[in-house]
Amino acid sequence: MTISLPGTNVMVCWPDTGVTYNLQAKTDVLSTNWITLSPLLTVTNSQFCALLPATNSMTFYRLRKP
Repeated sequence: MTISLPGTNVMVCWPDTGVTYNLQAKTDVLSTNWITLSPLLTVTNSQFCALLPATNSMTFYRLRKP
């Protein structure tokens, strides 16, 4: 997974391995409550990419196989 900051957004990308993953996020490192995101995904160079709005809070991301 790669994370970049294009402009005022966050771009999260991961390889297209043929496996479907859910992108999840949380803002508290101690919390166990991950929220499944439903962003519009694009495929670029064999990678899925999600463009998300940047916030002023720290956000943790993970991929989870449903």
